[in-house]
Amino acid sequence: MADTRNAGTAGITRHILFVAIAYLMSAHTWSLQLLPEGRKAVVVVAVFRVEKNANYTTMCNYHLRDQNLSLKAKGLLSLFLSLPDEWHYSTRGVAAICKEGVDSVNSTLRELEEYGYLTRSQKRLENGRMGETEYVIYE
Repeated sequence: MADTRNAGTAGITRHILFVAIAYLMSAHTWSLQLLPEGRKAVVVVAVFRVEKNANYTTMCNYHLRDQNLSLKAKGLLSLFLSLPDEWHYSTRGVAAICKEGVDSVNSTLRELEEYGYLTRSQKRLENGRMGETEYVIYE
């Protein structure tokens, strides 16, 4: 008499092409469904949406995909776009909320100016002395 303890296991293994796999990657859950032999696999993608009602920024992706900009310049421009309109821009002010120092911020501002994402102009006070710098940021 034949041993039938594992007889069903081999049959099941032959008919299943895919083993159920599920993993979480970024905001997507991917899974392959178990299907009998000869059937095509269906990939199910679940997208998790985050309800954005406060403390988020919507910005154009153009500067993020610009290969001319360094990662530091992309980050600084993104930071600028996330700040409120009434925020007082200065190199010292930016350095105060970042890990980078004033020199690093200045070099990154020059890069953003070079590629047309930023213009700066020094204003003069009524007495002729140099005043604040006006920053115009282009998205």
